[in-house]
Amino acid sequence: MKEIKIQREWLESLAHLSNVDSKKEVREIRDKVIACETSLKEREPLGKRKSPLALSERGVRFIKDSGGEKFVEDNFDELYEAVEKLEPKTAYDVQEDSKKVVESLREDERLNPLKEWLFKDGSTLEDLFFVMSICLRDKVLIKKNWNVEDIDQHEKQDE
Repeated sequence: MKEIKIQREWLESLAHLSNVDSKKEVREIRDKVIACETSLKEREPLGKRKSPLALSERGVRFIKDSGGEKFVEDNFDELYEAVEKLEPKTAYDVQEDSKKVVESLREDERLNPLKEWLFKDGSTLEDLFFVMSICLRDKVLIKKNWNVEDIDQHEKQDE
């Protein structure tokens, strides 16, 4: 009888330990899920999946934090002239030509501070070029008094 009582107490203590371990595991799993969710939010796309292309909340933060927006603003006259040399006829052309102009800056030393930021952030030059080209496109369209929504009309004509 005494053996049965000892076994029962031992089993009860094991059950208690198992319950404590389960709660600890659930907490650890919860913490890992929260960390994954945070990581996913931090890596949301830079652009919104809509037409015309637009920056997401992350894209807006990214272009400001990286220095891309300031670069476009500080060098707008030069960048605008480069887009104009490509002779865009439509808002869609402005979008595509803005990409070409921004991508042509790949070896420009003025981008070195932005590249350092990208390195520390774990981001790519392509990420930076994407957000800068959208920023440049919008500024060029404003200067030309063209509407961003005109990009949709051109795309529909091409289909």
